[in-house]
Amino acid sequence: MSEKNHQLVRSRHGRRHYPDRLMRLAGFALRRPKATLGVWVLVTLALSLNALSFEDRLSPSTVDVPGSSSARAQAVAERTFGIEASIPIVLEGPQQQVDRQGAALAQVLRRDTGLRVLSPWDEDAQGIPELRPTRGAALILVLAKAQSTFAGETGQAIRETVDTSVDKPVRASVTGFSLVGGDLKDESLKAASDAALLAVPVLLLVLLLVFRSPIAAAIPALFGLAAVTSGFGLVALVATFTPITDVASSLTEMMGLALGVDYSLLLVSRFREELRRGNSPREAAAAAADTAGRTVVFAGVTLIAAMVVAMALSPGDFLLSAAASVALVAFLSVAGSFLAAPALLLLVGHRIDRWRIGSEPRDGGGWARFADAVQRRPLLTAGPALAGLLLLSVPALGLTTGPPDVRTLPSDSRARMDTVRTAEVLGAGWTAPFEVYVSDDTGPITSPERLRAMATWQRQIAKLPGVRTVIGPGAIVEQEPRLLTADRRAARATADLRRSGRDARKLSRGLGRAQRGVGDLRGGLRDARTAADRIAAGAGTGSGGAETLGAALRRARDGARELRTGLAQARAGSSRLTAALVDARKGTAALADGLDRARPGARKLRDGAAALRDGLQQGRGQLQQLTTASREAQGDVDALLRSLSTMTIGRTDPRYRQALERAGRLSAFFSGKDPRDGRQIDPAYPGLPSSLTAADDQIGRAIDGADALTGGARQLLDGLTKLRGGALRLGDGVGRIAGGAEDLEKGLRRIESSTAQLPSGLDALAGATDRLAGGIQRLQRGSDQLADALGQGAARSATLQNGLGTARDRTRRAAARGDEGKEIARLRDRSPRLLDSGYFVLAALDGSSRGARTQAGFAVSLDGGGQAARITIVPDSGPNAARTRALNDRLQGEADRLAAATAARVDVGGVAAQLTDYQRALGSTLPLLVVALSIITFLVLIPILRAIVLPALSVVLNLLTVGASFGVVALLFQGTDPPLGGPGYADILSLIAMFVVVFGLSLDYQVFILARIREAWQESGDLHHAVTHAIDRTGRVVTGAAAIMAGVFISFALTDLTVVKQTGIGLATAVLIDATIVRMVLLPAALRLTGRTTFWMPGWLDRALPTLDVEGTNRPSRAAG
Repeated sequence: MSEKNHQLVRSRHGRRHYPDRLMRLAGFALRRPKATLGVWVLVTLALSLNALSFEDRLSPSTVDVPGSSSARAQAVAERTFGIEASIPIVLEGPQQQVDRQGAALAQVLRRDTGLRVLSPWDEDAQGIPELRPTRGAALILVLAKAQSTFAGETGQAIRETVDTSVDKPVRASVTGFSLVGGDLKDESLKAASDAALLAVPVLLLVLLLVFRSPIAAAIPALFGLAAVTSGFGLVALVATFTPITDVASSLTEMMGLALGVDYSLLLVSRFREELRRGNSPREAAAAAADTAGRTVVFAGVTLIAAMVVAMALSPGDFLLSAAASVALVAFLSVAGSFLAAPALLLLVGHRIDRWRIGSEPRDGGGWARFADAVQRRPLLTAGPALAGLLLLSVPALGLTTGPPDVRTLPSDSRARMDTVRTAEVLGAGWTAPFEVYVSDDTGPITSPERLRAMATWQRQIAKLPGVRTVIGPGAIVEQEPRLLTADRRAARATADLRRSGRDARKLSRGLGRAQRGVGDLRGGLRDARTAADRIAAGAGTGSGGAETLGAALRRARDGARELRTGLAQARAGSSRLTAALVDARKGTAALADGLDRARPGARKLRDGAAALRDGLQQGRGQLQQLTTASREAQGDVDALLRSLSTMTIGRTDPRYRQALERAGRLSAFFSGKDPRDGRQIDPAYPGLPSSLTAADDQIGRAIDGADALTGGARQLLDGLTKLRGGALRLGDGVGRIAGGAEDLEKGLRRIESSTAQLPSGLDALAGATDRLAGGIQRLQRGSDQLADALGQGAARSATLQNGLGTARDRTRRAAARGDEGKEIARLRDRSPRLLDSGYFVLAALDGSSRGARTQAGFAVSLDGGGQAARITIVPDSGPNAARTRALNDRLQGEADRLAAATAARVDVGGVAAQLTDYQRALGSTLPLLVVALSIITFLVLIPILRAIVLPALSVVLNLLTVGASFGVVALLFQGTDPPLGGPGYADILSLIAMFVVVFGLSLDYQVFILARIREAWQESGDLHHAVTHAIDRTGRVVTGAAAIMAGVFISFALTDLTVVKQTGIGLATAVLIDATIVRMVLLPAALRLTGRTTFWMPGWLDRALPTLDVEGTNRPSRAAG
């Protein structure tokens, strides 16, 4: 490319310079100062108005780490269960009052459809001991739909409900990280507001001491306040596009005041210096923009670059929110100081020193003498200072870090007090449990095999050290075992039915033989009566009649014996049939019970699937209208048929019969039944309304593209309907057969008892016929009696024969009923896993009672298609304890075993896992951030300072400042009883924010001072003089800026929120160390020791890099001073 395309110019030294776009922009602002200020005021006001929505646009605090196991588990939870915040409510007091108020509170909470409530007063929750931790205490576990696990609004609403529903003497403790996160957000906003009220007076006082002029002091204060208000507005604007959490509130206010005042202070200081040199206000404003303005731009760009690096390395929204808020405030501060401040200074002019307090500062004062003394004895002065900083940095080596904790809240915070009390009653782990999610995107997780595997894993986890309790699908296995054995029970019922059919057939054969024996008996009795009649008719033929009678009686005796044998077989078969039918009836009753419980849930699944197809719904509605019309038409036809049937006068009409037949056929067409006797004409045709209803069902089943849940639900409902119909018919038939079998058995016993003496009597009677010839006269006298008796016996045997025939018919029907077990067998053959599938168990759980469904809903995603199960593991230690982190690692390993046992995906999540992943992610980010920022800062400073040694020295001094400030944080906030309170460790996000901000602010000082040193060195060539001159000229301003920032940071350190207090103390310490020990002692001493090599840079690199005129040394000469 050409020189023009590169838009480069060459200096007299042959170096390349980028066009001075900065000064063109500043020159435009100075040519139109009022317009520039007007635009700045309008932008500031617009952003300040937008700041009114700052709190509303902040996203809920979150500790999600993208890509971590807990983040994957959270994604599964959101997809299957929805985002839910776990909120334990502990009630303490007299047992009677706890039960009364607790049960009422549970009912009130349950009215909110967004809450899932489990309490010890639920009918199906009596077996959960965790809900009754101690006598006089009860736990109500609430899962609330929320935007985030840490959304404070959700927990606050539940807390308000509890406060209005619970009265003394019962005490309620409401906790959970939803409330902790909400209180952290509220306290953070409150801390920012309180700190601002304290910081502004301190800021004005320090500015007045630095400038000794109220007008000069007011200008930086104005830009500082503008940076804060417009910063809130700009952050709120960005928060509409990307999540910004409440960590931005304190940092926006803190850095807005610090940077807004700091940057504008440099401009005001240089402007006054140029006025003292005799320059006009326009020349002074131009010089200030060309020197201090450039420094502000490069310092701000360096800080913004550091924030961009932090955002790039951020493992989640937390660090990104902090870095983004600082970067946005830095941009506004740079823009205001570089463009609006020179325009305002130009308009103020010489009035900036009106009402001055005290005399003008003189060159060669205390700052110059101190810098000269340090350079004369660099080792003697720098040695103790360096040793002190290194000693102060030693505690940082043992600095322990951690995630957010409830102990960072003030001691009188409601969330902190309730959390402490909950830990005392339930254990520390209840506020932040683990949640293990077992999921399968292809179908329900509720198959019996998977439920048993999860129950086994749940019992094993409960035995691990560090585990207090485990709640999950194991309760379903323990409380609803019949759901898991429906398939085996159906198989047993089928076998019982088949066995009862075989027994019924055997009984039928025995009854047939008994019936034939009774027939023989009746024939013999009839023959015997005929013979008796013959004896009575003529004594002359008595001998022949006696012989005939004897033969007949012997036949009757043989028939009676056969009857006895048949009756014995029939009674034994009847007993076996009765026993089999009782077992079959129990099996069918249990089967029908399980099917009744499953049908409501299956129907809900079917209805939910139908709702997914809006287009088909419209056609379905029209079909239903047709069904209604057909039913009305059927009623009209039935009325017509009844009218025709009851007609009297019109029957003689030859067309009457034809009309009656047509009405009957029309009625049969609508009902599918013969109007004469009500029988079904064709089993395949149930009638027009039923056919239309069936067509309506077929439309629902015809939906293409239905997911696995829809298809499974439809198949399940169809199978359950058929199976339930068969089970009900079978149960009714078995019941009737069982009743008949019992009656049959009783009748057979009576018959067997009544015929016990019949064979012997007939045998004796036959023997008596041998003596008949000798006693013909006696026989003649009794022949009439014998004929009567035989006639009665024949009549009775006819009744017996008819009863045995009826019994045989019943047993045949029983055998046929037993064959209905084949229908169940065929259904099981077509769908072998129907009753053993996850859909069956899911439907049963979904259709169970409200209490049972609520309890099951804690463990299974009933509303999410049953594709995931949740196992809640409560540790016996707090969320940030080392024991809890060790349990997290153990659960990660055990999750693989559960995944293999269930053939499903397993993810370990929950608040405890999220906090562990958060701590480890940020802990690993901090060293990476230190290295990355150090390298990037070094590279950025090389073209700014045009040296190699000086940027390296600046980075080393910055690291030393950061190390000392970290050491102070360790001394004040670490340990079992830290001096300034808190959880006993440093908040990891606070440390990262401190490092990034300290690095950026230190560079601000360094660039400002080192640029002045380079400017003086280029003019004089004497490094000793350059250092002394630069420190003398910048000492008052830099110290004043440091005092301002330290005052701002200390005002934040006085808040009750430990995280903000820790950040404020760390930043204040770093600023004071950097502005005093580092700038006044270590920097001059180090520059004296490095000598002329300080500004050394290889020639090839010097020629390759563009010249960045930080201090405006290449601008046209200005008035000397």
